[in-house]
Amino acid sequence: MDPAVVQALVQQAAQAEARLAQIESKITAGGGLSSSSVADLQQLRALLLDAKAENEQLKAERDQAVKAAKVAEAEASKAQYRILHLVRSLRQADAQAAPASS
Repeated sequence: MDPAVVQALVQQAAQAEARLAQIESKITAGGGLSSSSVADLQQLRALLLDAKAENEQLKAERDQAVKAAKVAEAEASKAQYRILHLVRSLRQADAQAAPASS
């Protein structure tokens, strides 16, 4: 919905990916996995997946809101057009009725 929220989620996902890359580089440099490293990787992976899922959901909601706004804008435009022509018709009817009653 809100671009700032989407941007924040994208930033969180990027930070999680960076942290994951750091951990992976430490693992490859150290030559092995410790239990805390595995737990950190699993936690980061879970956070990353959650952030991506939330980001996709927000994008879908934003797209729906944009679509609804376009529909509402089109309906408002049609209503304005109808009002304009109704007012014009009433003025013409009043103008025709005024000389007839005189």
